[in-house]
Amino acid sequence: MAVQIEEDAAAARRRTGARPLGAAKIVVQHPWTRPDRVKKSPAPLLHAASKAMRQVFYEGFALFVAAYRTAADKLKRRDPNPGFPLGASRQRCRSWAGRRGGAGSGLKSWL
Repeated sequence: MAVQIEEDAAAARRRTGARPLGAAKIVVQHPWTRPDRVKKSPAPLLHAASKAMRQVFYEGFALFVAAYRTAADKLKRRDPNPGFPLGASRQRCRSWAGRRGGAGSGLKSWL
């Protein structure tokens, strides 16, 4: 595995023309030295092994949210069995009592 990493790094250096610092320059650096450029890209909402797997999670979450909203609408219409998706909790917690509408506002306070 280490050999493959070294070969990939060498190939990348040949493509870009970059040169490694070397041990002597690394040892001389101050430990608090910061890079000249910092890569500024937003972190993904979900870390996954690949972009394709992250997309699968996003699509699954979208399906979960759609099923939850459908069940919440049924609950608002006083359906006795709204069918919330597996893993969903429709119970209110005490910390929600101070949100819009107070303790008796029900589902409307958090949807």
